[in-house]
Amino acid sequence: MDKNLAKYIWTHTSRQQIWILFVILLSMPTYYMSLDLPKQIVNGPIQGDGFNTPDTQQTFLRLVIDLPDWLGKVEPVVLFNGFALDRFQMLMALSGAFLFLVIINGLFKFYINTYKGRLGERMLRRLRFQLIDRVLRFPPQHIQAGEGV
Repeated sequence: MDKNLAKYIWTHTSRQQIWILFVILLSMPTYYMSLDLPKQIVNGPIQGDGFNTPDTQQTFLRLVIDLPDWLGKVEPVVLFNGFALDRFQMLMALSGAFLFLVIINGLFKFYINTYKGRLGERMLRRLRFQLIDRVLRFPPQHIQAGEGV
C-alpha cells in the first residue's frame, strides 16, 4: 500500500480519471453553445437585430467551414445552406436549440456525476478491503489493547 493517498488513488483509477476528463472535454462545446445561445435569442429575434422589416428572413443552421488563409484565396466550404426563417420562426428555432442543448448538457452532467460516484465507491471499497487484509495479517494477540504499541 502506498504511503501517499493521492499516489494510491492515481495508481488504481488513472484510466477512469482520464476517461472522465475526456467526457468533460467532449461536453465543453455544447456547454459553451448553451451559454452563447440566450444572447443570440435576445439580440436577434427579440430585439429585432437583422429583422428590419416584417418580411425579413434570416438563415438558421447554415454550416460553413472557413479555410485558413495560408491555403491561399480559397472560398469557404458550405456544408449546409440552412433554412430561411422569419422573426417568430427564428425565435422558436433558437429556443428549441437552446432546450436541446440544455438537455444534452444535463445528460453529460448526469453521466459524469454518476461515473464519479461509482468510481469513488469502488476506490473506497478497495481501500477498505486492503486495510482489513493488512489488519487481519497480524495474530490476535498483537491487536489486543496495550500490546505492541
